Amino acid sequence: MQLKAVLIKLLENFLRSNLWFVYFFLDNPLIRRWFLDKYLRHRPEQFLAYYSWKPVWGNPKNILVLKTDAIGDYLLFRNYLAEIAAVYKPLGCRIILAGNKAWKELASELDSEQVDEFIWLDRGGMNRRPSTDRQLEFLEHINRHTYRKLLYPNFSREWEAGDWLVKHIPSKEKFAFDGNTVNQTDQQHREGNDIYSKLLEPEESAMFDFFRNGEITSVFTGRQSRLKAPQIVLPGINPVNTAYAVFFPGASFEPRRWPEERFAELGNFIHKHLGMKIILTGGPLETELCQRIAAANPDIFENLAGKTSLPQLLKLISQSDLLVSNDTSAIHMGAQCGVPSYCLYKGNNYGRCMPYPDGLLPNLVVCMPKSLLEINEEERINRFSENDGGDIREITVDTLRSLIIQLSDK
Repeated sequence: MQLKAVLIKLLENFLRSNLWFVYFFLDNPLIRRWFLDKYLRHRPEQFLAYYSWKPVWGNPKNILVLKTDAIGDYLLFRNYLAEIAAVYKPLGCRIILAGNKAWKELASELDSEQVDEFIWLDRGGMNRRPSTDRQLEFLEHINRHTYRKLLYPNFSREWEAGDWLVKHIPSKEKFAFDGNTVNQTDQQHREGNDIYSKLLEPEESAMFDFFRNGEITSVFTGRQSRLKAPQIVLPGINPVNTAYAVFFPGASFEPRRWPEERFAELGNFIHKHLGMKIILTGGPLETELCQRIAAANPDIFENLAGKTSLPQLLKLISQSDLLVSNDTSAIHMGAQCGVPSYCLYKGNNYGRCMPYPDGLLPNLVVCMPKSLLEINEEERINRFSENDGGDIREITVDTLRSLIIQLSDK
């Protein structure tokens, strides 16, 4: 055993200063698996040193987009995948999307025509920091290729699920924003800046994320983006005969949830005046919340929380007559599908993902706390663009009633 330990120590010292040897082993398909399983996987320092050093020879045919944040962020970016594909696929390139496993089913449904391969990062939740084991598993998968270009389009870059990963992905060119530090420390941001070959200085300090994504996509492709608004097109959807509204009363953070008793009251109003059934939706964590709302009037509410996949939820929303939701992925689905959508929004990170700019999608109505409505747009951006906004309880049921009556009168 002592001799074995000495030999392993000598091997480690050799590999530490001779990464070319590791490169030979990992890029030889005959022994790659053995070397990973038996040696390198159990020595993460050398594993990562290799990945941050790994050279890129020639002109690879792989284009990588790294987008590991939440569903709504993906929905405000996904239309640009078509523009990336239009530029690089004619050159014989493959488009690879490395995304958050939380929206795997949705992306596979919507973007498989544009994307040649999906690689998924399991964050253990919507936007949690991924564990080291999940990071290493992700890197092992993603580093089976080398890349011509890598795009990490987040304006608010992350470290564990962003810059740190980019550092260990072999690509000839790496593109990102020199954005803000909402999701990382100043030190992480400075260290991250050194990773990229092209760091884009934003044109404006505050910009709606859809247009921000267009800004960096234009630089990445070398062509000015022509997209005017985000859109979801679902082919082959048959119309339904029953009028119904969809309520999405959950949210990732408690302060972003409109009070449940107000959803119940609003549902009664919509059923009485518009004759619509109300379908309550959400993930498994919203099942009890939706059940409490449904209990207020079981005859008009149906609780589907935790019972639909993301593609099923998207289809359900797209066929509805009305959507009422907190600031979640559901509101982006409804707005981009053209459904009359009412967003209950407390003003957090104002101007980034919500509200949509005036006139961009006229079917979307954003309801905000009274304290935000009493100040002008410039002041809202200055005060709330990088914090959690106002008090969502300031939005009243009467406000929603008035807006919905206006819709029904049209």
